Amino acid sequence: MNVIDIVILVFLLIGAVTGFRKGLLMEIISIGAFFLAIILGIKLLDWGIMVLADYIEGYDNLLPIIAFTIIFVAIIVSLHLLGKALKKILDLTLLGSLDDIAGSLLGILKWGLFISIFFWIFDSFGGTIDEERTETSFLYQPIASLAPTLFDLFSGLFPYFMEFFDHSKEMLNQQEVNV
Repeated sequence: MNVIDIVILVFLLIGAVTGFRKGLLMEIISIGAFFLAIILGIKLLDWGIMVLADYIEGYDNLLPIIAFTIIFVAIIVSLHLLGKALKKILDLTLLGSLDDIAGSLLGILKWGLFISIFFWIFDSFGGTIDEERTETSFLYQPIASLAPTLFDLFSGLFPYFMEFFDHSKEMLNQQEVNV
C-alpha cells in the first residue's frame, strides 16, 4: 500500500460515510431529482416565462434563466423534502439500517467514479503520476479504469443525450428571441 492507495481510501471512506448518512433512498432521489429538474425545467420553460412576464418587466432577456432556475430549484427542493419524509418512514422499519448500508456502498461507488473521472481528466491534460507508484498501488488501476469503462459501456446512449441537449439548446435560444 502506497500514498496513492491511502489518498484513494480516504476519499472512498468519505463516500462511505456520506452515503451512510444519506442512505440509498436519498442518494437515488438526489441523483434522480437533478436529472428530472433539468428535464422539467426545459419542458416547463415556456410556461415559466409566461407566468414571470407579468411580474418582471425590463429584464426580458433574463426571463428564461430566471424561469429555469425557479423551476429547477422548486423541483429539487420538493423531491428532497419528499425523500426526507420517505427516509423518516423507512428508518422506522427494519429496512432503515439496510438503506444506510446500501447508501454507504453507493457512496463508495459514486466517489470512486469521481476519483476515476479526475484521473481520466488529469491524464488527458498530460498530467502524469509516478509509474512506479501506480504499478505498486492496489487501488489505482481498478479505480482509474472505472470511468473509461463506464463511458464505453454507455456510449450507445450518448447520441440520445447529445440530441436532447441540442434540442434543449435550440429551445433556450428560441426563448431568448421570442422574449
